[in-house]
Amino acid sequence: MKEHDLNPRRRRRFVRTTDSDHDSPIFPFVAKGSEVHGPEQLCVTDLIYVPITGGFAYAALILDASSRRVVGYAIGRSINARLGVTALR
Repeated sequence: MKEHDLNPRRRRRFVRTTDSDHDSPIFPFVAKGSEVHGPEQLCVTDLIYVPITGGFAYAALILDASSRRVVGYAIGRSINARLGVTALR
């Protein structure tokens, strides 16, 4: 393999980023079954973990459910309520 300059890809180490075993409340999905007929009727959110050198960066996204466009976002080094509030602003 060295002779032909073939380098195998190394397997990435699995990092668990979600802890579902907690005592905090789990809220129901209230928009389930809702029909969206146009823009700005329903917004959905997502939190994304982005691996970077030395840890993670976190992105909070707010999407318009109809057009799937990002209407707000925030990026930070810690995941907390401020990140979501910044994305709303």
